[in-house]
Amino acid sequence: VFTSTDGYSWTTNTGASIVPLKCVAFGNGVFVALAINDVAAVSTDGVIWQFYGTPGGYDWQDIVFAKGQFVAVAGTGPANGRAITSIDGITWAGRVTPPHDSYWYSITAAEVYGYVAYVAVASSTTVPGSLARSMYSYDGITWSILEVPAAFAWYSVAYGNNKFVSVGANGSQGAMTLSYN
Repeated sequence: VFTSTDGYSWTTNTGASIVPLKCVAFGNGVFVALAINDVAAVSTDGVIWQFYGTPGGYDWQDIVFAKGQFVAVAGTGPANGRAITSIDGITWAGRVTPPHDSYWYSITAAEVYGYVAYVAVASSTTVPGSLARSMYSYDGITWSILEVPAAFAWYSVAYGNNKFVSVGANGSQGAMTLSYN
């Protein structure tokens, strides 16, 4: 774990090095980092970390904080449950996602028209017939699939200028925008 007060000079911190951390977000006064081995690391300063369990059998890829909660997505695990939520990073609730074989890489959240929308993007898997997809939720709990224009490996998603933008690979078009209605 590295920390910086200016984004230029970085300090190495070994307090969380006992697990391979994949993603980090900040909210409700804490940093929450997720590891691939069902571990959540929680810190108020990014230096001293406490470790807690997450629902087992998942490969957590990304985490976001919005609307008073952390929401994370996984690449692997049961196909209909690759999202979790937590208010504090300590206690996690598994969430039902639409059943499919997509590998969720990235999640973002944005306030749109006065409410929060969470959007996650995925790549297809090696399972024949699986597609790259997006899913969305207005509360982080109930998720719906949004078919995307092409079966690329979508790796990251962000929101700005009134649109979600995702980038990926495996095609002649490496970016897509999702209009929000």
